[in-house]
Amino acid sequence: MQSSKLGHIIKKIGVFGLIFVLVPLLLFSLVSGTEGGDNGIYDFIKNSPNAIPWVILIALLFLSKSRSKLAGVLITLIGIGVVYFFNFSGPNFWWITFIVTCLIPVFGLLILLSSYLNMP
Repeated sequence: MQSSKLGHIIKKIGVFGLIFVLVPLLLFSLVSGTEGGDNGIYDFIKNSPNAIPWVILIALLFLSKSRSKLAGVLITLIGIGVVYFFNFSGPNFWWITFIVTCLIPVFGLLILLSSYLNMP
């Protein structure tokens, strides 16, 4: 009983932590390419492919409601890819980007851990 309650708390930390990381990243990815454009909604549509990774991760959050193991594994793997892509694939490295992107696989691991703690 105690591990089930702990698993529930850990899952909530992982889910809400990802929400607080992914929603600002989604909004930033939609808005960042629209400055200086005078086309209104067309600029958002033109910039929408930048939001695809964040939309996928948010969709996996909904999957974590019913299939925590699968969602936890996929979020962790995609998060590791995000850490590599945004920090080590180019010439630039910023600590804040590294910290924010490292939170994604950490929260994914928390969701995965909660599924093991909630096992009957």
